[in-house]
Amino acid sequence: PYLQVGASQDTETGQHVALLSKHPISDVVPFFPNRGLYYVESDYDRVEETGISKGMMAAVTVQDQVFQVFVFHFKSERGGEESDQKRLMQAELARRVSLPYLEQGEHVVIMGDLNVEKRHPVLLTLRGFRDLQAELIQTGDTYFFEDITTRWTYNYKGQYEQLDHILLSLSVRDLCANNNPRQKQ
Repeated sequence: PYLQVGASQDTETGQHVALLSKHPISDVVPFFPNRGLYYVESDYDRVEETGISKGMMAAVTVQDQVFQVFVFHFKSERGGEESDQKRLMQAELARRVSLPYLEQGEHVVIMGDLNVEKRHPVLLTLRGFRDLQAELIQTGDTYFFEDITTRWTYNYKGQYEQLDHILLSLSVRDLCANNNPRQKQ
């Protein structure tokens, strides 16, 4: 019964991100105005600027617990190295906006079409492998699936890939009954 649509800044495709929930949504941030510079090529010859054109955040309340939910859609893989560099900067910007919530121990969920595989530098940046701050759990790892054939989110010419991801803060992990030692007692 709850729906929020982000205010897309994507003038090229006009795509938006959205959050649908059966739980109340509040405190919506419909877009992120942050900008960042990235090198277009690995020879560091040319610099461009980017932002998160498709992203939003909202608080979702579930049984008196508030979750800060971030939804992102990063640059596609089309465009070669320049797209990769732009996507990496988008991940850095997303990390910057989510990190204050993680550092405060809030329940954080980051999800969306990140357009990268599990171990890609973009995902590692977003998860916190590039800094010494709070990290996020990668729910797409094999041990989270009873049937690993269901984890793929994209099929390109017969090649299965996982481009869509859900990342959880450690505080969310601790709420899960299967991982919470207090629940097992």
